[in-house]
Amino acid sequence: PSDWHYLAEKMEHQLSENEISALSNTLGNPLFDPHGDPIPSHEGDIIPVEWIPLPAYPLNTPGKIAHIEDEPGAIYQQILAKRMLIGSHIKIIESDKNEIVINCEGQDHSFSPIVAANISIVPLNSDEVYEEQAKRLSSLKKQQKAEVIGISKECRGASRRRLLDLGILKGTQIEVDLESPLRDPIAYKVRNTSIALRNSLADLILIKKLQLDDNQ
Repeated sequence: PSDWHYLAEKMEHQLSENEISALSNTLGNPLFDPHGDPIPSHEGDIIPVEWIPLPAYPLNTPGKIAHIEDEPGAIYQQILAKRMLIGSHIKIIESDKNEIVINCEGQDHSFSPIVAANISIVPLNSDEVYEEQAKRLSSLKKQQKAEVIGISKECRGASRRRLLDLGILKGTQIEVDLESPLRDPIAYKVRNTSIALRNSLADLILIKKLQLDDNQ
């Protein structure tokens, strides 16, 4: 519902310290909220951030999404519809005064500069690698095999632990086992076990395809 954000802000002032700690532990003790804004520590400290608006980020330079502004709501929903997530690796491949085209985890997206200004980028850390062949698990088709690159930082808490418990680890080979009529959910074969995942969760798993068909 559209009022969830309002309800969450209202509830946070009614929770006890123990309830806040329990909630934080359940979510994996995140340092940033779902939009990328830093969450104050228990002592009230806030991590300093140095974001670069997407239109000002250098061309053909790998980076990652650090923040997505949630106002105005229509622009925010437009960005989310393209599955642009906090932590997603991106590269600007074209940019002019009318259009900015980026590659994000195997998919090209086009934004107007006004929309792009709601996305903030930071350079990759020294230990992070921009995977040119990275794609999302939901794009994998029958007869294709892939290797897991990692799990998006957008996947937290119980969902992340579930994927790790299922064997979704870096380097693990994965393939489509069974497809439902609407391809959601899809059963994937991992370590000789079939597991069913909704596309919304499969979108958070990054892969490198090992076997491509002629249409990829």
